[in-house]
Amino acid sequence: MFLFLVICFFLPQNKPSHLAPLKSKYFADIDNKKLNPLPIVDNKINVRFMSMCWFINCVDVQEVCFVDGEKYDLNLSRHHPIVDTHMQVYHDPDIVDTNYVTWVDTPNTPRVLINPESFLNSRCAQYEECVNRFHWVISTSVGDEGMWPYFLPGSIHSSFLSDIKKVDFQQEVLNPKLMFRREDQLEYESNATFTEPYKPAIASWFTSNCQSTKYVQREQYVMELMKHIKIDSYGACAHNRDLKNNNRFDPDQKSRILSKYKFYFSFENSYCRGYHSEKSFQCLQNNVVPVMMTHPDNLKLMPRGSYIFVGDFKSAKELAEYLTKLENDDVEYQKYFTWKSDPVILKEWYDYLVSFYGNASPYCKLAELYINWIKQGGWTLSKSRPLKNVCLRADYFPILSKQ
Repeated sequence: MFLFLVICFFLPQNKPSHLAPLKSKYFADIDNKKLNPLPIVDNKINVRFMSMCWFINCVDVQEVCFVDGEKYDLNLSRHHPIVDTHMQVYHDPDIVDTNYVTWVDTPNTPRVLINPESFLNSRCAQYEECVNRFHWVISTSVGDEGMWPYFLPGSIHSSFLSDIKKVDFQQEVLNPKLMFRREDQLEYESNATFTEPYKPAIASWFTSNCQSTKYVQREQYVMELMKHIKIDSYGACAHNRDLKNNNRFDPDQKSRILSKYKFYFSFENSYCRGYHSEKSFQCLQNNVVPVMMTHPDNLKLMPRGSYIFVGDFKSAKELAEYLTKLENDDVEYQKYFTWKSDPVILKEWYDYLVSFYGNASPYCKLAELYINWIKQGGWTLSKSRPLKNVCLRADYFPILSKQ
């Protein structure tokens, strides 16, 4: 594997302007005194959502959780009375906006921060003065008290391991792409203004967060790729193709579109260890090869032989040449789908996901944390510490080759 100069960084702890609303009057830094926890009655645990949770749905949720073989009912709501609440949950994207957060300082109730975004893009988790106001953190960062997965191992098992069978490469993989190309060509040639022969796009991209910094330059990378291969970009970044219903949040539409291309650019919004969003998993579900721009440690979260890693190439041009080669060689392209019929690879993948994420939902991790804390006598809870999570700078993935 080609390794470019790896530049890792530890995020700074300077106070950003967006933390200004976070004042001690809302809740204080944790003082390490012994808490007097609310006892668990009839194996029922109440968790109160303290923020609006715009990122995920914070409607009332009931989950059945098993901790050490014992069944517990976990009830999550924004409406639990404070006196009946075992834990308070705050969502990182809301934490510094007083319009979205209910601030209640209850010294005996553990406070939990949930960050479903990357460490680099967190509003609170990366800053010591903010994260130190919480006892536990559940996030995408390796090393926190719990991991927030975009796909649970159980869903991976039901999608890929419950019925392992040989993939009909022609019927399941190639034919949907060939059919789309025929339809696309007819539509193209029906336009009286076309002047050049039809050329199919071999890859698609859906991204509308076009911000470029020293930590992410994915739009620039795709635009360089576009100089060498045809790409259909449906999002705002490098946009060149419209969606039929103009709804980029329609998951069914995205799945239908994904399956029509040989490749999809699964470029994350930051390259942090542990942050692995749904993009590449959607490719696996739709018989598309993901071209991944992510922290290399995250590749372990994918089945062997299922993806192409941008970090293996010296430049965008070199990557484009490799994709063109696969476009013209179905035998080589087919190798990226053999994992689907290989029980050894599938079990290896599933076992790693279980070891990495656990097999319970992130919310059941809350129950596990609380129950184990109670069993240990409700000792003093230390304040959480911000993980010095290793993220990569954008130049880990060189756009142009070094002469």
